[in-house]
Amino acid sequence: MGEVIEGGSSVTTVSTGTVAWGVALVVFVAGDILTTTYGLQVGVSESNPVPAMVMDAVGALPAMVGLKLLAVGVLWAVYRRLDERYWPETIPLTLTAVGGVAIVINTWMIALHVL
Repeated sequence: MGEVIEGGSSVTTVSTGTVAWGVALVVFVAGDILTTTYGLQVGVSESNPVPAMVMDAVGALPAMVGLKLLAVGVLWAVYRRLDERYWPETIPLTLTAVGGVAIVINTWMIALHVL
């Protein structure tokens, strides 16, 4: 993964896909889970019926983690099979965008509820 250059030091290169997936995990998974958890704690209710139903059945945190892992797992499998000419990085970039929108909506709902 790294190249040895003069002087014995090495340079590690990171692919665009790796960076894109890292950002997607932070925003789509961690960001949405954190803002949703805080929103639920201050009295905001889950507006999406599917996660709401799963949350009622297994609890909020297990539902959010499970649903996020399911979504990321399915999309990771698709990503791994896409040919480069189909721009596979659009999958984690789309997850990042969806997660960003969810964070903005969650923050807005929290602000409306708290203020």
